[in-house]
Amino acid sequence: MHFVKSGNLKNGMRLAKCLFDKKGAIIFDRDYKLDDRLMDFIKTNGILGIFVLDPTEPLPPQSDDDVEFERTKYLKARDLGEEIKEIVATHRLHKLDKIADDIIERFGTNPRMRIDFSPDARSKDNFVYKHLFSTGILAALMCTKMGVSYEEKKETVTACLLHDIGKANVPDFLLEGETPEEQIRILDNSQDMGFELLDTLFPDNPEIRKICAQSYRVLTNHKFKREQDKEKVRLGARILSVADTFETMTAMSITGEMEPNSQIYTINHMLSYPDVFNKKAVEVLIDSVTVLKPGMSVLLNNGFKAFVTSINPATPLYPVVVEYSTNQMLDLGNRSLYYNLEIVDTIKKLDNRYSMR
Repeated sequence: MHFVKSGNLKNGMRLAKCLFDKKGAIIFDRDYKLDDRLMDFIKTNGILGIFVLDPTEPLPPQSDDDVEFERTKYLKARDLGEEIKEIVATHRLHKLDKIADDIIERFGTNPRMRIDFSPDARSKDNFVYKHLFSTGILAALMCTKMGVSYEEKKETVTACLLHDIGKANVPDFLLEGETPEEQIRILDNSQDMGFELLDTLFPDNPEIRKICAQSYRVLTNHKFKREQDKEKVRLGARILSVADTFETMTAMSITGEMEPNSQIYTINHMLSYPDVFNKKAVEVLIDSVTVLKPGMSVLLNNGFKAFVTSINPATPLYPVVVEYSTNQMLDLGNRSLYYNLEIVDTIKKLDNRYSMR
């Protein structure tokens, strides 16, 4: 499965992720071959790009729960979008409390819960809302596994649902005609407007704004005035930083130009910067999502390519793999033997795989 931006789509390409209508019904199912009808749907809805399967790639397994999760994300993110528009227009909260409670009820009560968190199709109109909602889901999972109180969980999830609200306040005319890089710069500079709005929305609870502001400072490498200020970064801000980065890096870009990163690459990236990304928060994220699956083709740090045969529950980033070129089975979970060997990325296109000998 790999991402193709809308301008590069061609008839006959196979849809990797189902698409829903406004009521949440599947209108184009997986494995649907791109035709004029689907192309028109993509254009009409302003979809930036879609995920497609290679011509000979087997259709990955998908359970009814997986489909329902995708449907929930689609419908609830749309509800959040409507709420964000109301908030921007009126500077008042309407249904946000209910949306946060619903996320916690669905994803923030079972510490053993692990979800198949895969990227979805987005348009410029719904990009910010889908990002906010997905970040909230990740935060709810992580808070539960870290055993935080309900109050702190609610504040963290609420912060996730609002941390990029400044971007939703940017008028379209400021972005029209700008290069993708300039559009991203304009959106990033909108954060101050968002923080001011948070002060208005929560005059009696500064925690929401503080979680958002601290996370922003951590991710943008803003220096704290004192080293002890850095140490006082709230747990909610550390969770938001990890959830926000994971969702951003594994999703399509807001311009539709950049290929999403794989989840294993993103996890490795965050583990490489412990001063930015709290190690414990990254670890509970790994325990919250299915990063690798049997059948995936992966790239090892020795340059060899392999496919995953099974997952080691205790060490999910170190599964059992078989190298394509040697047909050798390697249990990467045996760290005493393969202490210097690890997966650095997944291989998205079948053309990049070796043939088995």
